[in-house]
Amino acid sequence: MCRRQGHRLLLERMLHYCRGKEDHRSGNKMKEMQKQLMELHKEWHNFGFVPSDVVSALQNDIHVPETTLSEADEQGFVVGIDQDIRYIADMCRAGDVGKAPFILAIFGMGGVGKTTLAKCVYNCRELQEEYDSRAWVNVSYEYDMHRIGESIISQLSGEADILNGDMDYMTKRLGELFNGMKTLLVLDDLQEEDPVQLECLKCMLSGGDKDSKVTIIVTGRSRHTGMKIGAHVLFSKACLTEQDSFFLLSYKTLFDQRTDNIELRMIARMVSSKCMGVPLTIHAIGWILRYRDARVWRAVEASLIWKDYCEDGSPLSYKSMPANLRLCFAYCGIFSKGQIIVKDDLIHQWVALGLIQPTDILSTTQLAEEYIRRLLSMSFLQATDPSYKVYKASGKDDILFTMNDKFHDFAISVMYNELFILDDSMQTRDLNEYRHAVLTNHGFRPSQLSLLSSIQALHCVCCSKMELIDQSFSFPRHLRVLRLKASFLQKLLPDSICQLRHLGYLNLAGCSGLVTLPESIGDLINMFHIDLSGCAGLVNLPQSFGDLINLLYLDLSRCYRLIELPESFSNLKKMEHLDLSFWSCFKGIVEALGGLINVKSLNLSNPCCHLADHWPQLLELKDVWGKLPKLRYLNLSMFLNPIFYQLPEDESLNNYLECISGLSSLEYLDLSHNIFLVDLPESLAKLNKLHTLDISGCARVERVDKWMFEMESLKSIVVRNCQALEVYQFVVCSYSNWSSNFVQLNDVSCKELEISCLEKVKSVEEAQNVTLVKKQELETLKLCWSVDTEGHVEHNDLFGELQPPPNLQCLELHGYNGETCFPAWWTSCNLPNLVKVIMEVLPRCLSLPPLRLLPSLQELVLRKMASITRIDDAGDLSGGNRVPFNKVELDDMDSLEMFNTTWYTNELVIQKCSKLVLGPLPPRAQRLVISDCDQVMSSWRNQGSRHVVEGPSTPVTELEVQSCNVPLAGWSLLHYLPGLHKLTIHNCNNVAASSPEVFLALSSLQSLCFSACNSMSSLPQELGCLASLKELQIVSCKQLTCLPDSMQQLTSLQSMHFTDCESITTLPEWIGSLISLQELVFEKCHAMEQLPKSINGLKKLKGPRILNCPQLKKWFKSVEGSEKFDKIRPNYE
Repeated sequence: MCRRQGHRLLLERMLHYCRGKEDHRSGNKMKEMQKQLMELHKEWHNFGFVPSDVVSALQNDIHVPETTLSEADEQGFVVGIDQDIRYIADMCRAGDVGKAPFILAIFGMGGVGKTTLAKCVYNCRELQEEYDSRAWVNVSYEYDMHRIGESIISQLSGEADILNGDMDYMTKRLGELFNGMKTLLVLDDLQEEDPVQLECLKCMLSGGDKDSKVTIIVTGRSRHTGMKIGAHVLFSKACLTEQDSFFLLSYKTLFDQRTDNIELRMIARMVSSKCMGVPLTIHAIGWILRYRDARVWRAVEASLIWKDYCEDGSPLSYKSMPANLRLCFAYCGIFSKGQIIVKDDLIHQWVALGLIQPTDILSTTQLAEEYIRRLLSMSFLQATDPSYKVYKASGKDDILFTMNDKFHDFAISVMYNELFILDDSMQTRDLNEYRHAVLTNHGFRPSQLSLLSSIQALHCVCCSKMELIDQSFSFPRHLRVLRLKASFLQKLLPDSICQLRHLGYLNLAGCSGLVTLPESIGDLINMFHIDLSGCAGLVNLPQSFGDLINLLYLDLSRCYRLIELPESFSNLKKMEHLDLSFWSCFKGIVEALGGLINVKSLNLSNPCCHLADHWPQLLELKDVWGKLPKLRYLNLSMFLNPIFYQLPEDESLNNYLECISGLSSLEYLDLSHNIFLVDLPESLAKLNKLHTLDISGCARVERVDKWMFEMESLKSIVVRNCQALEVYQFVVCSYSNWSSNFVQLNDVSCKELEISCLEKVKSVEEAQNVTLVKKQELETLKLCWSVDTEGHVEHNDLFGELQPPPNLQCLELHGYNGETCFPAWWTSCNLPNLVKVIMEVLPRCLSLPPLRLLPSLQELVLRKMASITRIDDAGDLSGGNRVPFNKVELDDMDSLEMFNTTWYTNELVIQKCSKLVLGPLPPRAQRLVISDCDQVMSSWRNQGSRHVVEGPSTPVTELEVQSCNVPLAGWSLLHYLPGLHKLTIHNCNNVAASSPEVFLALSSLQSLCFSACNSMSSLPQELGCLASLKELQIVSCKQLTCLPDSMQQLTSLQSMHFTDCESITTLPEWIGSLISLQELVFEKCHAMEQLPKSINGLKKLKGPRILNCPQLKKWFKSVEGSEKFDKIRPNYE
């Protein structure tokens, strides 16, 4: 017996086991099936499966922690494929550059993990760096080369619509996108085996020039598909080893957290062994066993009668479901293999068919969300790859799923006598016994519709030949779900559709020939879901449309010719979802939306606003926001562009956006592609439930500020293609114990990037998936960890993964807690343009990275590095031939004891380094600032005689001393600065207590400034020794009352400034001895009363400048002042 036949027989045996019936084909109508499933409730408990409402009790019994894995984390967890990923990635990189694509095929049995392996390769960091662009296409059974080409073009270019969609155009457009680029494509689940079709596909993807590289990864079950498409590499995906199978099952069931794991370890190994290394099976079985006691584990192990043929765990997983969940899963078989399933669309069909019934505790919506979560957990449904952008490009933001082929086959088998699938090649038979029908590419005649009298759900896909007449819907009176998507081109729907009083779901998407709806459409009082998207010919809605009082969901997107909504539209009070994207119905829009008080999701993106008459309607909509208190999702993509043209010059779009800040329930705000939006009003911070803000494509937005990330609810800011973005202040936020928002940085493109709270990054892999090195426009990078916090990743490991681009000019490091700070990418070839480095609050760092490796480094700031004790030429700053620094700053370095270098800098700033000693040579800095470092100023007395100093002469020409408590006489450093030209003394005590030796050492001093020396009543007596002094400034010395007599020896003094000196009242008479004095300035010296007459003899003096000195000004203007200064004219500017 062949393997396929064995599996078929085994599947029937399992179905017999699951249903408790001798033959699963014996007329099990859906209604009967529901009754049988309810009867199985007792059996369900006897077998040990427990509903969700008693899971907590089970948890108490086996002491499983409350913290569990999120579904996203579970789907992202893989084992046993690391070597496969590396091999395939290496093969991709080794592919040749040229016109022909390099093709690699991954094949293997269903559920073995082909798609998972392809996703891991697709998202691995090495290939993200290798390739300029990527695209992922779900091909599946409905092979459509046109759809494949359209999807790739959409993902690579962002184009939503392919207006000229013939194959020649797509081949040419793909060639343009491939030219000169490295492109990675994944064609997932390619089942086509026709060599002609595969050759055409290959030709379509071969349009690049000789400098392009197109790599295609194909997944599928058949090796022959890979061979026929001409794959260069054929890779067979093997099953997991027994050890990896056990590891995956343990992870899925939280096995290591169980208190009884020792007792169950042997049983767990037997269960994982029977899964035959198929990950899909292990996921399904693992879902069953999580939180179950030992009795259930033993029962499951004993029930695995299909071990010799095990390819999936579908039957047993199905057995463990609650009754209604089984019905919901089985209904998924109505969708075609590989079809993209929209989450809300699926839920609404479940509800319309009565498959979900609310309870006293949970609403219908809550139950539906729980069912989706469970199906995802068991892998019965799978979320589409995040890079699937076609739906997003068309203005939709729905959550999308696919269904694994094996689970789809199982759902079909469960629905064997409930679901009838008919295509044009099949003969019609008696359909009365079926509850659900799918007509695919079928020309169904009106007379045949009478055969569908028992149908509750009818899907017509691509049935353009279908004939509909007035009586077409007179027979299926029990119809609850009707999907005629893109199925006919008639102008009118038959009036008989209004007789379907049970109809709750109607999908007419893409029926471009439809002009209007029947006048009596309002009779469908149970209708809650209508999809008219893409009905481009629709010109009006009947007035009775407002009678659909139970309508919850309405999609009118791309109804371009619909220019007006009926007056009754505002009666739809229960409406929760309204999609008007690409809309033209401006007339009456304000009144229509104002009545939708319960709307939760509103899409007003891409208004087709071609006439000036439409603009006022858009402006008036800002008054509607206050009437929508329950709004959670608001899409205003491109909505603000036409509004910009009618705003007064003194107004900005911010004034309009401030109206949105009152939407207290808003969770998702899409402002993408509003190209005139420059910034966002801070009033949006009031949206305390907002979790996603999309500003992608806002080409003029210049900065994303930290206030956005300080919103506790905000988890995601999308900034893709914000071309003018200058500053982005990103804060890492945790999504769960296993993931954060760090991956969002992939879409960020800006000149200045600040990343805060790096301790919240959950894994090295998260960092690897964000390729900062590719952000060529990045000039400033600031990496920040919160101080005194423990992270999930070691700081040095994370820092090593955050390699910046080679054109980076400024790197800031804050809160880093590693002992070393020397990543592998810290080299001259990786950082050739780095000009500035700031390292702040690095408490455990023991040594600096080799700054000599940074050839362009000009500015260095080291602040609060508590473990650094020594900086010298031995390692950190060695390399005497390097380019001189422009500025070096040492700030608050508590433990720094020695700073001994021979390198040169224009400015050296040393602050709050209480233990620091300079020597034996003074630093080679042109300007030296020493603040709050008493030992630096006084320690030179211990260095021996100043005559022993050897080596390069000190270049210090300017010294500023701040906050020094050592008396001026003890400033031994001054003895070793013979070339000093300028000295500033700020906020220092005891500066009057000096000695002649200090001032004699300053023989070259030309400029001296005393600033904020509040305890100084007189300048130092030895000031007269400064024979070369040309400029003297005295600023904010509040207690200064007099000048020493020795100052009359300063015959070279040319300028003297007194600023904010509150106590000085006059100058001594000897001021006339300063024969070189040219400039005398008094500013804010309120106590200054008069000047000595001797300044009349200063021939070079241009006249004193008097600024805000009221008494002195008054005195000058008096008779006495005029008589004394007959040759001097003051300036009162």
